[in-house]
Order: sequence, then C-alpha cells, then structure tokens
Amino acid sequence: MQVNGESKNRVLVVDDHPVVREGLAGLIKRQSDLVYCGGAGSVEETYEAVETLQPDLVLLDLWLGSSDGLELIKSLRAQHPLLRILVISFSDEAIYAERALRAGARGYVPKARPAKEILEAIRTV
Repeated sequence: MQVNGESKNRVLVVDDHPVVREGLAGLIKRQSDLVYCGGAGSVEETYEAVETLQPDLVLLDLWLGSSDGLELIKSLRAQHPLLRILVISFSDEAIYAERALRAGARGYVPKARPAKEILEAIRTV
C-alpha cells in the first residue's frame, strides 16, 4: 500500500486468542509505516484473510488451538511465495524458531519481548 508516495506494509495478525490479536492490532495501528489490514483466529480464517485482504506480512502464532502452525506456514508459502511470515510465539526455545524458519517463516519473535522488539521484527522481515 502506498500513502503519500511511501510504501506501507499491510499486516495480518493471526492468533487464536482475541485479546492478543486486539493488542497487536492496536500496536500496529499506532505505527505510521504499518497498516493493520485484519486479523484471523484459525487456519481457515487465515486462508480466507490472506486471499481477501492481500497482506504483505502475516504475524502468525505458531499454535492455533489444535492446528499446527508449521503446516500453515508451508501451505501459505507454497500458495503465496512472496508473502512474508513472522512467527510470534509464547516459546523462546530455539527449536521452535528453527522449525518455523525451516517451514518458510522469515522470522521468529517470542511474545514476551518488548513491543519495540516486536515492531522491529515486523519491519525487518
């Protein structure tokens, strides 16, 4: 998306906890260089949102209820090779970051990190 000649990244927030989605949405909305384009709480909602909202980046929780986020990452990357995926997760264990990156995510950030670091990750993936 371009506003006043500047490119703004459209971010889709995917998390099965509404309070997390809403908090991340609020954080993104306060940034002049980012656009919150929507949220999803399940795998099915994510596929629909990616198709209809056309985000540049998906901020994705690795665990969506009983669904495997790794398979979702692989599928999204296969269908949308240019789509950037940043995993945000409660776990800070390296094994989960490694698995997410192997599946096709461009980055991994623990939810426990400060907002400034999460925004930096969004901007750099």
